[in-house]
Parts: sequence; structure tokens; C-alpha cells
Amino acid sequence: QEYHVLFHSGRPKLCTAMAGLHSAWRTKAGRCFQNPENRKEIFMGIGWTGPGEQGYAEWEPWMQQLMSQEDYTRLVDLLKQSFQDAPSSNSTLSILCCCASVTPLLIVSVPYLMYVKQQELAFPDTLTERIRNAGMSKVRVVLPKRIDEGAIWVDSKNKQLTFSFRQPGGAHEERPGGPPNGLSLVFTTDNILAWPPQDSAPAQTIMVAPATVGNVAGSQ
Repeated sequence: QEYHVLFHSGRPKLCTAMAGLHSAWRTKAGRCFQNPENRKEIFMGIGWTGPGEQGYAEWEPWMQQLMSQEDYTRLVDLLKQSFQDAPSSNSTLSILCCCASVTPLLIVSVPYLMYVKQQELAFPDTLTERIRNAGMSKVRVVLPKRIDEGAIWVDSKNKQLTFSFRQPGGAHEERPGGPPNGLSLVFTTDNILAWPPQDSAPAQTIMVAPATVGNVAGSQ
């Protein structure tokens, strides 16, 4: 992620924009995608590390090919517990923006922000280790470094994953791309699954942290 903050007369001009910095996660979290480059991998978007920024797909029968319903419930419970003390550079940056007009605080805060950012980037490996220690050897957590414009990622409802990409001239255009941004669970299967699954429910339901209930936007 890249953060751009403009200052005017010593005060952050775009401080209020931080609240919407990760708004796109709401359209990706809880959706399951087959990796078009490795069809034995199923990506499930779960959001970001900030408080209330996670979403989890409800169990569906086709997911038995990934793991049992009991193990999936254990997995979600483990993740919810782990995110309670997760590092969040977004939350830290919001505080930094609001204190930016005080130069001494800014000087002290920037190194701390960098430290939190390093912890945040390492968090997928921390989650993966906890998952493996719980006996789930075919699941890992990833944070993609880039989104490939034009890549065709289709979710379990046969809906294409899209992003708003900047085009020449500065305009933005909704185009296909992938993988989902933010953190994703990656399930590795023994065989290539038929995709989209035939017994998938017609609408995706997302379980969200209590702080976000009632504020989840529809999938895009």
C-alpha cells in the first residue's frame, strides 16, 4: 500500500481520507476465488489487519473439499483471536496524520510507523505458523504485493473480481484483476476443483467483526 498525505499550513489536508483508505476490502473479504495460475489454490479474502477490517465466508457444502466444517470453524475462531492484537499501520497512520502539525510528535512517530509497518508485513507468516501449529497444513495466509491488471479471477458465485485501475490521462476504469487485495487465506487442494462450485449458494454471506456489522458494502 502507498500512503499519500498532503499538508497545507502545517496541517494534514487529507486526514479525513484515511477512514476510507481500505474501503475496497469490503467488496473482497468473504469471497472465494480459484487462482487462474494455479487452479489447486483457492483464495479467500479476509480483509486487513485493522480493528473490524476482517470478513469471513459462511460455510457452504462445496468447502468440504477444502476442509471439514468443524476445522473451518476452528480456523475462523483462531483468526478472530489473532486479529485482536494485530499490527495496523493504517490505524497508526491515522493517528500520525492528526498529530502532524506538531513537529516533535511527527519526528518521533514516523520511526514507530515504520516499525508497525514491518510487523504488519510479517503478520501473514505469523498467522500461517499459528494455523500450521493448529494442525491445518494445507492453509496459509498471504498478502499479495501487487494486483495484476487483466487477470481473470472468478469467485464461487461466478462473479469476476474487478478493481479501479488508473488509466493514461489519470482517469480510473473498473477492470478485471487479481488476486484479491488485502490478506487472503490460501487453501491448497489435492485436485483441481470444478469452478465455480456447482453447489455454491446463490449469494455470499459474510461474517464480520462486531465493529463492522451493518456497514458491509456489496461485492463488486
